[in-house]
Amino acid sequence: MVHTRGVGALLDREAEVAAIEGVVDRALVGDAGVLVVRGPAGIGKSALLRVAERLADEQGVIVLRARAAPFEREFPYGVVRQLFEPVFARADLPVEELFSGAATGARAVLGDEPRVSVAPDSLFVGLHALYWLTVNLATHWPLLICVDDVICCDEASLRYLEFLVRRLEGMAAMVALAYRTGEPGASDVVDALVSDPLTRVVQPRPLSEAALAGMLGSELGEEVDPGFCTACEEATGGNPLLVCELLRALHTEHVRPRAGEIGRVRTIGAVAIGPAVRRRLAALGGDGRAVARALAILGESARRDDLAGTSETGVVELEDVIAALVGAGIVRSGERLSFVHPLVADAVRAALTAAESAQLHQQAVKALVGRGASAWELAPHLVASPLGTHPGAVGLLQEAARWALGAGAPEAAVTYLSRAIAELEPADDPAPLWLELGSAKVQAGDPGARADLGHAIGAARDVRTRARARIALSVVLFAAGEDTRSIEILDEGLDEVAEVDIELAERMEGHLLSNIEVVGPSLVRFPRPVGERVNRARSARKSRETVAGRLVLCALAYEEIIGGGAAAEVVRLAERALANDELLRSEGPACAPMYRAMVALVICDELERAASALTRAMDEARRLGSPTAFAWASAWRCVANTRLGRLVDGEADANAALGSGDRYLSGYGLTLARIWLALCLTEQGRLEEARDLLSQIPEPDPPSLVTYALVESRARFHLACGEYQAAAREFELYRRLDEPTAGLVEWRRPATGIISCRILGARARTGLRDLDGARAIIDEELPLARALGTHRAIGMSLHTAGLLEQGDTRIQMLKHATDELAHSQSR
Repeated sequence: MVHTRGVGALLDREAEVAAIEGVVDRALVGDAGVLVVRGPAGIGKSALLRVAERLADEQGVIVLRARAAPFEREFPYGVVRQLFEPVFARADLPVEELFSGAATGARAVLGDEPRVSVAPDSLFVGLHALYWLTVNLATHWPLLICVDDVICCDEASLRYLEFLVRRLEGMAAMVALAYRTGEPGASDVVDALVSDPLTRVVQPRPLSEAALAGMLGSELGEEVDPGFCTACEEATGGNPLLVCELLRALHTEHVRPRAGEIGRVRTIGAVAIGPAVRRRLAALGGDGRAVARALAILGESARRDDLAGTSETGVVELEDVIAALVGAGIVRSGERLSFVHPLVADAVRAALTAAESAQLHQQAVKALVGRGASAWELAPHLVASPLGTHPGAVGLLQEAARWALGAGAPEAAVTYLSRAIAELEPADDPAPLWLELGSAKVQAGDPGARADLGHAIGAARDVRTRARARIALSVVLFAAGEDTRSIEILDEGLDEVAEVDIELAERMEGHLLSNIEVVGPSLVRFPRPVGERVNRARSARKSRETVAGRLVLCALAYEEIIGGGAAAEVVRLAERALANDELLRSEGPACAPMYRAMVALVICDELERAASALTRAMDEARRLGSPTAFAWASAWRCVANTRLGRLVDGEADANAALGSGDRYLSGYGLTLARIWLALCLTEQGRLEEARDLLSQIPEPDPPSLVTYALVESRARFHLACGEYQAAAREFELYRRLDEPTAGLVEWRRPATGIISCRILGARARTGLRDLDGARAIIDEELPLARALGTHRAIGMSLHTAGLLEQGDTRIQMLKHATDELAHSQSR
């Protein structure tokens, strides 16, 4: 038996307690750690977590406690709320300060009101905010985050724990988890937590023979016969909880620890928790059973008024019933009512039939509605209640889904909206709900999103709903590489919505034009009417000063570059599109069309202006915790900084993009970041690093504008290495991809394009001593550069052309090139 620093007696657990002491001590000096107490049910994991809690309390550590339960998996961030809600009820904490800065968004997780995030990756946004809330708390006081039965934790809370543990190093904090082994359905996140390098795993052993003998003697009040002790060990396997249940049965049956009673021990056998709990509940009568069942349904953090309403027990009588349950070893009383052990809670739940469980959830809804509970509290009970039993269920489930999305728990939103659809009456319009469900599945990464959005398009009775569903589905399809269908979906609906909602039509048009431009060389796969959309948009005389209009302006600015327009017009359109950061504020930093205008400024050599706009986008992405937006903005600022000659800054931007989202990030931002990082390394002369990175970048399939970026980066690398034949092949690849697109968009003329591929091709031919081939290419490029009108494009073309000349002509052309480049922001 061990007594440690005021910790009460704990049998046969000296080594485990010593390990816990070590982790707590290290956390106090800023050496963060993770403690996982792992083992089968009943082995003593919860008791060891309580040791950690008491040790931490004695050292002045703030302890956040939670116990997960199977039913509460349907409550997004249920465990997180258990952890944090009691803390912020304390008067001694500076709550406003803790929720400041990057932690502001945590209010959306811990509050009752739905808040919709403008970031498409709101899951990461919520995790980012909760992480900074934890950091803020840990900077004031050392912190212990303690979660019992973590295997039953809801997915959103598990993601928070994983997100925190990956960033825990250096914090005065410790995470302690109890992990029940031998259970089906363990989350990959739980396994990741257990295998983290910071984790110390403690695995309690079964009680030794000596410890078991001591426990039996202490509880039965006399010396224990060795054979009797062996019989008890065989019956329980040394599992402390089963030993306790066996002792209860031995007391009840008046069995004494003598050799003559061994047969009775074997008759009683290994006492199963379920039957034992049911017998004790039966002895308490109907009220005790009703309250225990209601607690099993409501969860560990249940309010007493909810418990009274769900169990249909009077508020006054409830306290007497709770006292009886405490006396029977079913629940533990205190600030929070809870079962004495997760296995006891499991036993109570297991005794419920499906019909009884549904009925209790229905009673829970009634009780929660009676006190004005929020939709997020009601939703899990609505989902588990019989269909059609609660008027207004659809609206409540929609409200709860919006809260879940804003809090970064899209899986819960999917559950709620799926049930809402099932609750609809035949006369109801299902399309808006299909649209919400499909959008939620997009955030959850559920491949069923496209089918649901397709249902919304097909079922919509309202043109506006159908248009919004088309926009959402186009984003899904485009991200999946199905650009043809993505563009077709928008093209098919644009004329229809233009007749009833001009602004929504402009929004759809902005997305359509942006998608058309990004497909680049794959435009050859589209019918000619798609290109005519570009012509009409460009020739339309509209003010475009609304948010939707600015989306179109972003696309038109980019279109002007790839269509051979003048830089002055490009900049004018881009400035209008980005004016006053209205798009950034209203659409958020992950607004894909917005980056078309920013890139247009980069191509037009307005590098300082572009870098400034991209910096503001990065700042907003950082504030929201949006890795997708941060990757996009960082990758393109890398280009701006590289052209400005700020190679160290450019490299830092690319690396920031690559490291911005860990496993939560997806999309073309990462590919662009790798491409531009390779280019930056090439410019610094770090050619082996650039070669290694380029070898890891797959060829985009189907080809797109990203292909052009990759071609430029590889061509510049090969030129830097003197590999002229390889650089020439990159130019020929560019030619093969670009030439078939001529004439697909009527207004477009030959253009210098978004990359200087002809200049690179001319340099490659020069390196191969094919001077005539080089002259032919640069003679084609020079008028296009003059048509664009930027000092950079003209200067680079003149410089390349001058190197092909001799004598005074060479000197004059190179001098002219130098004069042009002196006025360029590029270095």
